Amino acid sequence: MSGVCGSKKYNHLYLIPDNNLPIMAEFIEKQLNDEQLMRSIPEDDKCIIRTWYDQLMFEAHKRKFSKCLEELLTMVRFKYMKKELVHSWIRNIDMNNLEQLDLDKIMESCDRCPIFDIKPE
Repeated sequence: MSGVCGSKKYNHLYLIPDNNLPIMAEFIEKQLNDEQLMRSIPEDDKCIIRTWYDQLMFEAHKRKFSKCLEELLTMVRFKYMKKELVHSWIRNIDMNNLEQLDLDKIMESCDRCPIFDIKPE
């Protein structure tokens, strides 16, 4: 390989399913730890293997981080929706007619709140 070690970008990593990333990384890691194999491989090829491993690990961490962000956003939206539901309920409550409160209906509507349709201000 001519040029700088690790200059090649593997742009097709997004095609690899999530469950295959750790398997592939483990396989490459075993190759890198096999001293006899690594002595028999030219330096340029070792560099390619290390680059492939680094980019594979980066892709795995990127996907995991992305999932964490999605879960965090869902939690934030859920909290926001619950808060808006409570504020709406407080604004619309008839303080003169508290006997007519149907707590079961209120709790049911609270459980059904659509958390994905919220747009925080």
